[in-house]
Amino acid sequence: MMDYLFNMELRKLKTRKKRSEFLKPIIQIPADAKDQFVVSAEVVKMLKMNVTKHGLMFRYSKGRLTAFKEPKSDESYNLSKYHEHSYRFKSKDLYGYFKDIFPDTKFLLMDESLEFKKITQ
Repeated sequence: MMDYLFNMELRKLKTRKKRSEFLKPIIQIPADAKDQFVVSAEVVKMLKMNVTKHGLMFRYSKGRLTAFKEPKSDESYNLSKYHEHSYRFKSKDLYGYFKDIFPDTKFLLMDESLEFKKITQ
């Protein structure tokens, strides 16, 4: 009679896949020119950007790619919120430049000097 107290039914809890979170200062290069660049919130934090007032810009010189902020304009890459830990922007021209400079690279990691290094996989 007491057996029914010890019978438990184990059910699988409903789980939801969580989007990958970029917790490092990373820029994801799109797979093709139609996609968007994904910029981690850490990049924005390191550049001390206010995304409503500033746009993201890149400088490539002497084999080094660096990022900097400048007031929003038509020429800067204006970021929009993607999800909690990242932002995004689209640019077919920048996609072409990045694919020439960093072929077969999906992610770029920014260091303290605001210079990007490719992450090899």
